[in-house]
Amino acid sequence: MVLVDATHEEQWSRSLRRLPPEMPDAPEGLRRWRQIATERINDPTATPEGF
Repeated sequence: MVLVDATHEEQWSRSLRRLPPEMPDAPEGLRRWRQIATERINDPTATPEGF
């Protein structure tokens, strides 16, 4: 059995467009999500699996 976690290639960019503008007093969770979606999503070293 092979399990595939398929996502649309534009999932992250589409999600980022729906976020409110960056603000210094934004909640930590929102800042963290934005960081993951912009910086870490294309970094293969950011996950234990390496992709």
